[in-house]
Amino acid sequence: VVDAEAVPLHPDAGGDLERALHEGEDFELLIAHGPLGASEKAALAAAGVRLWPIGRCARSPGVSLARGGVEEPLPVRGYDHLGG
Repeated sequence: VVDAEAVPLHPDAGGDLERALHEGEDFELLIAHGPLGASEKAALAAAGVRLWPIGRCARSPGVSLARGGVEEPLPVRGYDHLGG
């Protein structure tokens, strides 16, 4: 579940969440992990790793977008690099 308000928006997206989620030639790495302790956060920061919590893992299939307390399926859009 992606929290719409937590997604960092690059200036190139013009402040538009839909553009940030579905367009562009920029790539970020998305990871899922358990809670981090203060020492783990400090070690990552010292190594230059910046993390932005943008959501949570849920038992429901697929990806949803939470906006204003309402969750809706996040449609698959954009270029499919593996689709041929």
